[in-house]
Amino acid sequence: HPLMWSQFEKKKKITPQQADAIRAVWKEKGIKEDENASIEDTFRNTDILLSDVSSVIPVFFLSGKPIIFCPSNMDFGPLFSSLLPGLYVAQTWEELKAHLDMLLSGEDPLRETRREIIEKSFSQNRNATGKIVEKIRADAYGKRLPDEG
Repeated sequence: HPLMWSQFEKKKKITPQQADAIRAVWKEKGIKEDENASIEDTFRNTDILLSDVSSVIPVFFLSGKPIIFCPSNMDFGPLFSSLLPGLYVAQTWEELKAHLDMLLSGEDPLRETRREIIEKSFSQNRNATGKIVEKIRADAYGKRLPDEG
């Protein structure tokens, strides 16, 4: 996340030198930092999301791609709770590594679960923009829409 380093430094979790050292290791291992202005651009180029509780999880979830979730001591709202069966949960580094190794090998046992959750919970939102435009047009012109000729 673009603001990650400044937040870590502000909260005294990391020094600028430590951040630079981590970035050097990431570069060596081919790990890229998110520099996109739009999260949608980032998600198009992301195969697996690794996250704690975040508002980006539901957005990424709709891609159908796997998410490894690292929980904290927070209560989940109803939306997040409905997504939880489709997430890989990692309480420890070992669990995180095991999930990541499995996904990188091409195994994704929760793929169908995610698809079912998306269909059940979000299918009514398909073409939402088009539905909104049609509702506005119908409201503006009464039930009779003008010819588009």
